[in-house]
Amino acid sequence: RMYAALFDTESGELLAFMGFPFGTLRTAAHVAVAAKHMAREDAERLGLFGVGRNALGILKGLVSVRPIKEIFVSSRDPERRKKFCAEAGQQLGIEARPVQNPEEAVRGMDVILTATNSLTPIFPESWVEPGTHVSSMGKPTELSRGLHLKANRIVVGSQEQERNYNDRSAALPLVELTAEGKLSWSRIPELGELVSEGIAGWIRRHRLCHLDLRRGATAQARARDRAIILRHSSRQALSSPVFRVSGLAFRMDWKLTQGPR
Repeated sequence: RMYAALFDTESGELLAFMGFPFGTLRTAAHVAVAAKHMAREDAERLGLFGVGRNALGILKGLVSVRPIKEIFVSSRDPERRKKFCAEAGQQLGIEARPVQNPEEAVRGMDVILTATNSLTPIFPESWVEPGTHVSSMGKPTELSRGLHLKANRIVVGSQEQERNYNDRSAALPLVELTAEGKLSWSRIPELGELVSEGIAGWIRRHRLCHLDLRRGATAQARARDRAIILRHSSRQALSSPVFRVSGLAFRMDWKLTQGPR
């Protein structure tokens, strides 16, 4: 289980120590909103790379906005892959197939989700077909430079965090390509801009798009802290708040614990 500590930014006082299940919630909401505005409306085939703690929650969000009928799952551990597919199929009511060859989770897919710690690209860009929506949630190294260049549109959760990624030991394809002049930050909108400024129609009309969600945590953290400070400065307990993101509702159970005075 994950926890979060909330401090007063002026006094340093501990305001709360709480259960924090919102990492998966945030990512799932981002993926669902992005798919709603970027993926083809008739998207039915989905390829998933990685079966970690966020994977099932992410799938739940995405299948709520697109008519996914088949899920092809690739991961390093055959047993975990098989177990995940059984659980996903039961909870989602959609056939989830474990695949040995990663190419089977790329070619012919309408949507590809990647959530891995791979230090090298997990598939070549040549496997990705026109019309595919790719959402990346793992390390920057999991997608190739070539895929970034192949995409007609790249959208990020936060430009600020993309530019200042905390692991400088890893290759940063997006940062490198913009520094080389092969891509431009001015043509890489954030997800909020995509939704509010109505460029989704342009993206759908064009072929390939890639969404990078790794660094969306800044906006989530600021919104979380702001909401708690404004609405719960009296340190009253919270009970099952409902979060709504672009028509999606998520109910989470957590408590705000009073900090020391």
